[in-house]
Amino acid sequence: MIKKIFPILALPIFSSMLGVGIVAPLLPLYAENMGATGSWLGIVFAGFAISLAIFLPIIGRLSDRIHTQNSEEYNSLVILESQ
Repeated sequence: MIKKIFPILALPIFSSMLGVGIVAPLLPLYAENMGATGSWLGIVFAGFAISLAIFLPIIGRLSDRIHTQNSEEYNSLVILESQ
């Protein structure tokens, strides 16, 4: 059972970290061209982390109440949309 669930749970986490890992090295280049400072870059990354910390527990509770089999897919879509 655990071996079947692991890839399903690992995929959204991997895609989230991949998105951050791709954007992080390139963000200073774009920010410099647009006139943003380092503190604004910190605010952008902190906003992403704070939004995940706020909304993931809410989405988790909603999925527990709904009891659908596709709740993992809905949670993955929410994570992908937050990027």
